[in-house]
Amino acid sequence: MTTIRVRFGTCNIAKNLSLAEARKVVALAAKHTVVFVPQEIESQGHKEALHDLGRKGLWATFWPGGTANAVPITYRRDLFDPEHRNSHLINDGKAGKWPDEHTTLLVLRHRKTGIRFGVQNAHMIPMAFTAHNERRPDWDKGERKFAETSRNIVKHFGSLIGGLDANRNKYAPAGTTGVWAKRGTFGSAYYDTLFYAGRVQLVGKRATRYARGNPSDHDLLVATFEISDKATTPPKPPTSSSRTPSADKVVALAKTQVGYHEGRSGSNWNNIQKYSPAVPGLEWSQGQAWCATFVSWLALKSGFAALFPSTASTDTGARWWKAHGRWSEYPAIGAQGYLGVKGDMFHTFLVTGYDSTYVHTIEGNTNTNGSSQGDGVYALKRRRDSTSIQGYGYPAYPEGIVSADPAWANRAPKK
Repeated sequence: MTTIRVRFGTCNIAKNLSLAEARKVVALAAKHTVVFVPQEIESQGHKEALHDLGRKGLWATFWPGGTANAVPITYRRDLFDPEHRNSHLINDGKAGKWPDEHTTLLVLRHRKTGIRFGVQNAHMIPMAFTAHNERRPDWDKGERKFAETSRNIVKHFGSLIGGLDANRNKYAPAGTTGVWAKRGTFGSAYYDTLFYAGRVQLVGKRATRYARGNPSDHDLLVATFEISDKATTPPKPPTSSSRTPSADKVVALAKTQVGYHEGRSGSNWNNIQKYSPAVPGLEWSQGQAWCATFVSWLALKSGFAALFPSTASTDTGARWWKAHGRWSEYPAIGAQGYLGVKGDMFHTFLVTGYDSTYVHTIEGNTNTNGSSQGDGVYALKRRRDSTSIQGYGYPAYPEGIVSADPAWANRAPKK
Protein backbone atom coordinates (compact mmCIF):
# COMPACT_ATOMS: atom_id res chain seq x y z
CA MET A 1 0.00 0.00 0.00
CA THR A 2 1.32 3.43 -0.97
CA THR A 3 0.60 6.54 1.09
CA ILE A 4 1.25 10.25 0.88
CA ARG A 5 1.03 12.99 3.48
CA VAL A 6 -0.73 16.20 2.56
CA ARG A 7 -0.45 19.37 4.64
CA PHE A 8 -3.86 20.96 4.17
CA GLY A 9 -5.42 24.20 5.41
CA THR A 10 -8.53 26.37 5.41
CA CYS A 11 -9.22 30.02 6.25
CA ASN A 12 -11.96 32.57 5.69
CA ILE A 13 -9.85 35.51 4.59
CA ALA A 14 -12.80 37.91 5.11
CA LYS A 15 -13.84 40.41 2.46
CA ASN A 16 -13.15 43.42 4.69
CA LEU A 17 -9.39 42.81 4.80
CA SER A 18 -7.11 45.12 2.84
CA LEU A 19 -4.97 43.80 -0.02
CA ALA A 20 -1.91 43.87 2.23
CA GLU A 21 -3.71 41.90 4.93
CA ALA A 22 -5.08 39.39 2.43
CA ARG A 23 -1.59 38.87 1.01
CA LYS A 24 -0.27 38.13 4.50
CA VAL A 25 -2.94 35.46 5.05
CA VAL A 26 -2.26 33.87 1.66
CA ALA A 27 1.48 33.89 2.34
CA LEU A 28 0.85 32.25 5.72
CA ALA A 29 -1.18 29.50 4.05
CA ALA A 30 1.48 28.98 1.38
CA LYS A 31 4.13 28.64 4.09
CA HIS A 32 2.33 25.93 6.06
CA THR A 33 0.41 23.92 3.44
CA VAL A 34 0.62 22.31 0.01
CA VAL A 35 -3.15 22.59 -0.56
CA PHE A 36 -5.45 25.19 1.00
CA VAL A 37 -9.04 26.33 0.59
CA PRO A 38 -9.88 30.00 1.31
CA GLN A 39 -13.40 31.34 1.68
CA GLU A 40 -14.97 34.74 1.06
CA ILE A 41 -12.67 35.59 -1.85
CA GLU A 42 -14.96 38.33 -3.12
CA SER A 43 -13.03 41.58 -3.40
CA GLN A 44 -10.54 42.42 -6.12
CA GLY A 45 -7.84 42.62 -3.46
CA HIS A 46 -8.42 39.04 -2.41
CA LYS A 47 -8.26 37.87 -6.00
CA GLU A 48 -5.00 39.76 -6.50
CA ALA A 49 -3.53 38.06 -3.43
CA LEU A 50 -4.14 34.64 -4.97
CA HIS A 51 -3.04 35.79 -8.42
CA ASP A 52 0.22 37.07 -6.89
CA LEU A 53 0.84 33.63 -5.44
CA GLY A 54 0.18 32.01 -8.82
CA ARG A 55 2.59 34.38 -10.59
CA LYS A 56 5.45 32.92 -8.55
CA GLY A 57 4.98 29.71 -10.52
CA LEU A 58 4.69 27.23 -7.67
CA TRP A 59 0.96 27.52 -7.01
CA ALA A 60 -2.23 27.19 -9.04
CA THR A 61 -5.84 28.04 -8.15
CA PHE A 62 -9.01 26.40 -9.41
CA TRP A 63 -11.69 29.09 -9.44
CA PRO A 64 -14.90 28.04 -11.22
CA GLY A 65 -18.04 30.04 -11.73
CA GLY A 66 -16.42 33.43 -12.18
CA THR A 67 -16.72 36.10 -9.49
CA ALA A 68 -19.89 34.57 -8.05
CA ASN A 69 -17.94 31.64 -6.58
CA ALA A 70 -15.96 32.81 -3.55
CA VAL A 71 -14.53 29.39 -2.54
CA PRO A 72 -11.56 28.47 -4.79
CA ILE A 73 -9.01 25.68 -4.22
CA THR A 74 -5.28 26.45 -4.27
CA TYR A 75 -2.59 23.79 -4.62
CA ARG A 76 1.10 23.24 -5.35
CA ARG A 77 1.36 22.65 -9.09
CA ASP A 78 4.78 20.99 -8.74
CA LEU A 79 3.26 18.26 -6.54
CA PHE A 80 -0.23 17.73 -7.97
CA ASP A 81 -2.07 17.66 -11.27
CA PRO A 82 -5.80 18.52 -11.44
CA GLU A 83 -7.93 15.77 -12.99
CA HIS A 84 -11.58 16.53 -12.27
CA ARG A 85 -13.09 19.95 -11.56
CA ASN A 86 -16.60 20.98 -10.62
CA SER A 87 -18.67 23.45 -8.66
CA HIS A 88 -22.22 23.32 -7.31
CA LEU A 89 -24.53 26.05 -6.11
CA ILE A 90 -25.72 24.86 -2.69
CA ASN A 91 -27.85 27.89 -1.89
CA ASP A 92 -29.35 30.79 -3.81
CA GLY A 93 -28.40 34.13 -2.32
CA LYS A 94 -31.03 36.45 -0.89
CA ALA A 95 -30.70 40.18 -1.33
CA GLY A 96 -29.58 41.90 1.84
CA LYS A 97 -29.04 38.63 3.69
CA TRP A 98 -26.35 36.49 2.07
CA PRO A 99 -24.71 35.88 -1.32
CA ASP A 100 -24.91 32.72 -3.39
CA GLU A 101 -23.20 29.83 -1.62
CA HIS A 102 -21.15 27.29 -3.57
CA THR A 103 -19.12 24.19 -2.95
CA THR A 104 -16.05 23.74 -5.13
CA LEU A 105 -14.71 20.28 -5.99
CA LEU A 106 -11.29 19.32 -7.35
CA VAL A 107 -9.62 15.93 -7.75
CA LEU A 108 -5.83 16.08 -7.50
CA ARG A 109 -3.35 13.43 -8.58
CA HIS A 110 -0.05 13.22 -6.75
CA ARG A 111 2.61 13.37 -9.46
CA LYS A 112 5.09 10.99 -7.84
CA THR A 113 2.74 8.19 -6.68
CA GLY A 114 -0.36 8.69 -8.83
CA ILE A 115 -2.59 8.73 -5.73
CA ARG A 116 -5.85 10.62 -6.35
CA PHE A 117 -7.96 12.39 -3.78
CA GLY A 118 -10.84 14.85 -3.76
CA VAL A 119 -10.69 18.36 -2.30
CA GLN A 120 -13.81 20.30 -1.30
CA ASN A 121 -14.37 23.90 -0.20
CA ALA A 122 -17.55 25.64 0.94
CA HIS A 123 -18.96 28.60 2.88
CA MET A 124 -22.29 28.04 4.63
CA ILE A 125 -24.98 30.67 5.24
CA PRO A 126 -23.93 32.99 8.10
CA MET A 127 -25.75 33.47 11.39
CA ALA A 128 -28.31 30.70 10.81
CA PHE A 129 -27.80 29.48 14.38
CA THR A 130 -27.58 32.83 16.14
CA ALA A 131 -29.49 36.05 15.56
CA HIS A 132 -31.22 35.20 12.29
CA ASN A 133 -33.13 31.98 12.84
CA GLU A 134 -35.13 32.50 9.63
CA ARG A 135 -31.93 31.51 7.81
CA ARG A 136 -31.90 28.04 9.35
CA PRO A 137 -34.07 26.30 6.69
CA ASP A 138 -31.80 27.60 3.95
CA TRP A 139 -28.72 26.49 5.90
CA ASP A 140 -30.26 23.01 6.23
CA LYS A 141 -30.95 22.88 2.50
CA GLY A 142 -27.37 23.85 1.71
CA GLU A 143 -26.07 21.27 4.18
CA ARG A 144 -27.93 18.47 2.41
CA LYS A 145 -26.54 19.46 -0.98
CA PHE A 146 -23.06 19.88 0.49
CA ALA A 147 -23.11 16.46 2.17
CA GLU A 148 -24.37 14.84 -1.03
CA THR A 149 -21.41 16.15 -3.00
CA SER A 150 -19.04 14.93 -0.26
CA ARG A 151 -20.47 11.42 -0.49
CA ASN A 152 -20.18 11.42 -4.26
CA ILE A 153 -16.49 12.36 -4.12
CA VAL A 154 -15.74 9.47 -1.75
CA LYS A 155 -17.86 7.09 -3.83
CA HIS A 156 -16.10 7.88 -7.11
CA PHE A 157 -12.57 8.77 -6.01
CA GLY A 158 -12.10 6.99 -2.67
CA SER A 159 -10.65 9.83 -0.58
CA LEU A 160 -11.72 13.32 0.43
CA ILE A 161 -10.20 16.20 2.37
CA GLY A 162 -12.02 19.49 2.73
CA GLY A 163 -12.36 22.80 4.49
CA LEU A 164 -15.19 25.20 5.12
CA ASP A 165 -16.50 28.12 7.09
CA ALA A 166 -19.57 26.41 8.53
CA ASN A 167 -20.92 29.39 10.50
CA ARG A 168 -21.79 26.78 13.11
CA ASN A 169 -19.67 25.48 15.96
CA LYS A 170 -17.88 22.21 15.17
CA TYR A 171 -19.88 21.18 12.13
CA ALA A 172 -18.65 18.63 9.57
CA PRO A 173 -20.72 17.27 6.66
CA ALA A 174 -22.51 13.97 7.26
CA GLY A 175 -20.32 10.96 6.57
CA THR A 176 -17.05 12.82 7.25
CA THR A 177 -14.89 13.37 10.32
CA GLY A 178 -14.29 16.95 11.43
CA VAL A 179 -10.97 18.34 12.66
CA TRP A 180 -10.49 21.47 14.74
CA ALA A 181 -7.78 23.17 16.77
CA LYS A 182 -7.78 24.75 20.19
CA ARG A 183 -9.82 27.92 20.61
CA GLY A 184 -9.06 30.82 18.31
CA THR A 185 -8.39 34.46 19.03
CA PHE A 186 -12.09 35.24 18.74
CA GLY A 187 -13.70 33.73 21.85
CA SER A 188 -14.35 30.00 21.69
CA ALA A 189 -15.87 29.74 18.20
CA TYR A 190 -15.00 26.76 16.01
CA TYR A 191 -16.62 27.94 12.80
CA ASP A 192 -13.73 26.87 10.56
CA THR A 193 -13.53 23.15 9.91
CA LEU A 194 -11.24 20.65 8.23
CA PHE A 195 -12.85 17.31 7.40
CA TYR A 196 -11.97 14.01 5.75
CA ALA A 197 -13.48 10.71 4.62
CA GLY A 198 -12.54 7.54 2.75
CA ARG A 199 -8.93 6.35 2.57
CA VAL A 200 -7.66 9.20 4.75
CA GLN A 201 -6.17 9.30 8.24
CA LEU A 202 -5.51 12.35 10.40
CA VAL A 203 -1.87 12.58 11.50
CA GLY A 204 -1.90 13.67 15.14
CA LYS A 205 -4.91 14.49 17.29
CA ARG A 206 -6.00 17.93 16.08
CA ALA A 207 -5.32 20.77 13.69
CA THR A 208 -2.90 23.63 14.27
CA ARG A 209 -4.22 27.18 14.34
CA TYR A 210 -2.12 30.03 12.93
CA ALA A 211 -3.29 33.51 13.93
CA ARG A 212 -4.48 35.57 10.97
CA GLY A 213 -3.04 38.74 12.42
CA ASN A 214 -6.16 40.32 13.89
CA PRO A 215 -8.76 38.98 16.35
CA SER A 216 -10.91 36.55 14.39
CA ASP A 217 -12.71 33.23 14.55
CA HIS A 218 -11.19 32.68 11.09
CA ASP A 219 -7.54 31.97 11.78
CA LEU A 220 -5.70 29.61 9.41
CA LEU A 221 -6.46 26.00 10.35
CA VAL A 222 -3.92 23.38 9.19
CA ALA A 223 -3.65 19.61 9.58
CA THR A 224 -1.66 16.77 8.01
CA PHE A 225 -3.58 13.95 6.36
CA GLU A 226 -2.22 10.58 5.24
CA ILE A 227 -3.92 9.35 2.08
CA SER A 228 -3.55 5.80 0.77
CA ASP A 229 -4.14 4.24 -2.62
CA LYS A 230 -6.05 1.26 -1.24
CA ALA A 231 -8.84 0.82 1.26
CA THR A 232 -7.93 -0.89 4.49
CA THR A 233 -10.18 -3.48 6.08
CA PRO A 234 -10.61 -2.80 9.79
CA PRO A 235 -10.39 -5.78 12.13
CA LYS A 236 -13.65 -7.27 13.27
CA PRO A 237 -14.98 -5.65 16.42
CA PRO A 238 -14.76 -7.73 19.57
CA THR A 239 -17.94 -9.33 20.83
CA SER A 240 -18.99 -9.58 24.42
CA SER A 241 -19.91 -13.28 24.10
CA SER A 242 -20.88 -15.01 27.37
CA ARG A 243 -18.51 -12.85 29.43
CA THR A 244 -21.12 -10.09 29.60
CA PRO A 245 -24.58 -11.63 29.20
CA SER A 246 -26.21 -8.44 30.49
CA ALA A 247 -24.62 -6.29 27.79
CA ASP A 248 -25.36 -9.06 25.29
CA LYS A 249 -29.02 -8.82 26.15
CA VAL A 250 -29.22 -5.08 25.51
CA VAL A 251 -27.25 -5.37 22.27
CA ALA A 252 -29.39 -8.29 21.06
CA LEU A 253 -32.57 -6.27 21.65
CA ALA A 254 -31.09 -3.28 19.80
CA LYS A 255 -30.31 -5.46 16.79
CA THR A 256 -33.96 -6.46 16.51
CA GLN A 257 -34.86 -2.78 16.05
CA VAL A 258 -32.56 -2.08 13.11
CA GLY A 259 -34.70 -1.14 10.12
CA TYR A 260 -37.51 0.42 12.15
CA HIS A 261 -38.65 3.84 10.85
CA GLU A 262 -40.58 6.71 12.37
CA GLY A 263 -43.84 7.90 10.83
CA ARG A 264 -44.52 10.37 8.07
CA SER A 265 -46.62 13.48 7.66
CA GLY A 266 -47.12 13.74 3.95
CA SER A 267 -43.69 13.39 2.38
CA ASN A 268 -41.75 14.25 5.57
CA TRP A 269 -40.59 12.13 8.50
CA ASN A 270 -42.27 13.33 11.70
CA ASN A 271 -40.51 11.84 14.77
CA ILE A 272 -43.62 9.81 15.66
CA GLN A 273 -42.38 6.42 16.85
CA LYS A 274 -43.23 3.59 19.24
CA TYR A 275 -40.59 4.25 21.90
CA SER A 276 -41.86 7.42 23.62
CA PRO A 277 -45.28 6.00 24.62
CA ALA A 278 -43.62 2.82 25.95
CA VAL A 279 -41.28 4.51 28.48
CA PRO A 280 -43.04 5.77 31.60
CA GLY A 281 -42.43 9.47 32.04
CA LEU A 282 -41.30 10.04 28.46
CA GLU A 283 -44.69 9.99 26.78
CA TRP A 284 -44.43 13.76 26.35
CA SER A 285 -41.44 13.32 24.00
CA GLN A 286 -43.55 11.89 21.17
CA GLY A 287 -42.85 13.94 18.05
CA GLN A 288 -39.47 15.12 19.39
CA ALA A 289 -35.94 13.96 18.60
CA TRP A 290 -35.85 10.42 19.98
CA CYS A 291 -32.28 9.05 20.01
CA ALA A 292 -32.07 9.23 23.84
CA THR A 293 -35.60 7.85 24.22
CA PHE A 294 -34.59 4.87 22.10
CA VAL A 295 -31.72 3.99 24.45
CA SER A 296 -34.00 4.44 27.47
CA TRP A 297 -36.45 2.01 25.82
CA LEU A 298 -33.68 -0.55 25.27
CA ALA A 299 -32.69 -0.32 28.93
CA LEU A 300 -36.30 -0.69 30.09
CA LYS A 301 -37.23 -3.61 27.85
CA SER A 302 -34.01 -5.54 28.55
CA GLY A 303 -34.51 -5.23 32.32
CA PHE A 304 -31.75 -2.70 33.07
CA ALA A 305 -33.69 0.54 33.41
CA ALA A 306 -31.95 1.33 36.71
CA LEU A 307 -28.55 1.19 35.00
CA PHE A 308 -29.31 3.89 32.40
CA PRO A 309 -30.70 7.43 32.58
CA SER A 310 -34.38 7.50 31.64
CA THR A 311 -34.54 10.70 29.65
CA ALA A 312 -35.26 12.14 26.22
CA SER A 313 -32.46 14.69 26.66
CA THR A 314 -28.91 13.93 25.56
CA ASP A 315 -27.50 16.63 27.84
CA THR A 316 -29.38 15.27 30.85
CA GLY A 317 -28.24 11.74 30.05
CA ALA A 318 -24.56 12.69 29.83
CA ARG A 319 -24.78 14.57 33.15
CA TRP A 320 -26.38 11.48 34.74
CA TRP A 321 -23.45 9.24 33.78
CA LYS A 322 -20.90 11.79 35.01
CA ALA A 323 -22.75 12.26 38.32
CA HIS A 324 -22.67 8.48 38.85
CA GLY A 325 -18.94 8.28 38.15
CA ARG A 326 -19.43 6.07 35.09
CA TRP A 327 -18.15 8.30 32.28
CA SER A 328 -15.19 7.51 30.02
CA GLU A 329 -13.56 8.73 26.82
CA TYR A 330 -13.19 5.09 25.70
CA PRO A 331 -15.89 2.86 24.14
CA ALA A 332 -17.29 -0.19 25.91
CA ILE A 333 -19.69 -2.89 24.77
CA GLY A 334 -23.22 -2.07 25.91
CA ALA A 335 -22.26 1.51 26.78
CA GLN A 336 -24.16 4.63 25.78
CA GLY A 337 -22.13 6.97 23.56
CA TYR A 338 -22.67 10.69 22.98
CA LEU A 339 -21.96 13.08 20.13
CA GLY A 340 -21.72 16.83 20.58
CA VAL A 341 -19.47 19.74 21.36
CA LYS A 342 -18.32 20.83 24.78
CA GLY A 343 -21.38 21.50 26.92
CA ASP A 344 -23.82 20.56 24.17
CA MET A 345 -24.69 16.91 23.43
CA PHE A 346 -26.80 16.47 20.31
CA HIS A 347 -26.99 12.68 19.70
CA THR A 348 -26.63 9.38 21.53
CA PHE A 349 -26.32 5.69 20.67
CA LEU A 350 -25.67 2.18 22.01
CA VAL A 351 -22.19 0.69 21.52
CA THR A 352 -22.26 -2.85 20.12
CA GLY A 353 -18.51 -3.30 19.58
CA TYR A 354 -15.24 -1.51 18.88
CA ASP A 355 -11.76 -1.98 17.47
CA SER A 356 -8.67 0.22 17.28
CA THR A 357 -10.24 2.47 14.64
CA TYR A 358 -14.02 2.26 14.86
CA VAL A 359 -16.83 2.11 17.38
CA HIS A 360 -19.79 0.05 16.16
CA THR A 361 -23.22 1.33 17.14
CA ILE A 362 -26.96 0.98 16.90
CA GLU A 363 -28.68 4.35 16.85
CA GLY A 364 -32.20 5.71 16.86
CA ASN A 365 -33.33 8.84 15.00
CA THR A 366 -30.47 8.66 12.51
CA ASN A 367 -29.86 7.57 8.92
CA THR A 368 -27.15 5.93 6.82
CA ASN A 369 -25.04 9.10 7.07
CA GLY A 370 -25.13 9.13 10.88
CA SER A 371 -27.20 12.30 11.15
CA SER A 372 -28.56 13.38 14.54
CA GLN A 373 -31.92 14.05 12.85
CA GLY A 374 -32.74 10.95 10.84
CA ASP A 375 -35.66 8.65 10.22
CA GLY A 376 -35.07 5.33 11.92
CA VAL A 377 -32.84 2.80 13.68
CA TYR A 378 -29.53 1.98 11.98
CA ALA A 379 -26.41 -0.07 12.68
CA LEU A 380 -23.43 2.21 11.99
CA LYS A 381 -19.74 2.55 12.64
CA ARG A 382 -18.02 5.76 13.67
CA ARG A 383 -14.35 6.60 13.90
CA ARG A 384 -13.10 6.50 17.47
CA ASP A 385 -10.96 9.58 16.86
CA SER A 386 -13.93 11.67 15.72
CA THR A 387 -13.98 14.94 17.61
CA SER A 388 -17.77 14.74 17.66
CA ILE A 389 -17.67 11.81 20.10
CA GLN A 390 -17.68 13.36 23.57
CA GLY A 391 -17.63 10.20 25.68
CA TYR A 392 -19.44 7.10 26.89
CA GLY A 393 -21.62 6.18 29.86
CA TYR A 394 -20.85 2.76 31.37
CA PRO A 395 -23.82 0.79 32.79
CA ALA A 396 -23.08 -1.06 36.03
CA TYR A 397 -23.67 -4.53 34.55
CA PRO A 398 -23.45 -7.28 37.21
CA GLU A 399 -20.61 -9.06 35.38
CA GLY A 400 -18.63 -5.88 34.69
CA ILE A 401 -18.05 -4.30 31.29
CA VAL A 402 -15.74 -4.94 28.30
CA SER A 403 -14.03 -1.58 27.81
CA ALA A 404 -11.12 -0.03 25.92
CA ASP A 405 -10.41 2.18 28.95
CA PRO A 406 -7.22 1.06 30.79
CA ALA A 407 -8.57 2.60 33.99
CA TRP A 408 -11.48 0.16 33.90
CA ALA A 409 -9.41 -2.98 33.33
CA ASN A 410 -10.03 -4.25 36.87
CA ARG A 411 -13.80 -3.95 36.31
CA ALA A 412 -13.82 -6.22 33.25
CA PRO A 413 -15.67 -9.55 33.57
CA LYS A 414 -13.54 -12.51 34.59
CA LYS A 415 -12.48 -14.91 31.86
